[in-house]
Amino acid sequence: MSTVALLILVMPSVNMAFLLLTSLAVVLYCFMYLLLFTAAIRLRYTHPDVRRPYRVPGGRNWGLWLVASTGFLTSLTCLFIGLIPPGHMREGIYAPAILGSLAVMVLCPLLLYRFRHLPSAKASI
Repeated sequence: MSTVALLILVMPSVNMAFLLLTSLAVVLYCFMYLLLFTAAIRLRYTHPDVRRPYRVPGGRNWGLWLVASTGFLTSLTCLFIGLIPPGHMREGIYAPAILGSLAVMVLCPLLLYRFRHLPSAKASI
């Protein structure tokens, strides 16, 4: 919440802050869909014999490749469109701000996952 308040103070208007946050949400979801479609193909090859409640029609692999690659390309296109700054925003800061925020939002959970097994101070006493 404090990030939103800080963004409203830094941006020239509340509308620009809202637009930036909305664009960031779209780019973040597109990135997660890229990971989802990549994981679907990877899981088909690393665990091919796992019984799944839903199978993509089209034989063993080509149907999944068709669906996942279509979804991947669509999400990638949407992600790139999300990096195009609106007409009233300066080009030099929009895309780096979105990409930097995306990096922070992706790295935070990865770092938490990486250091989750550290012993707590209470356990060592």
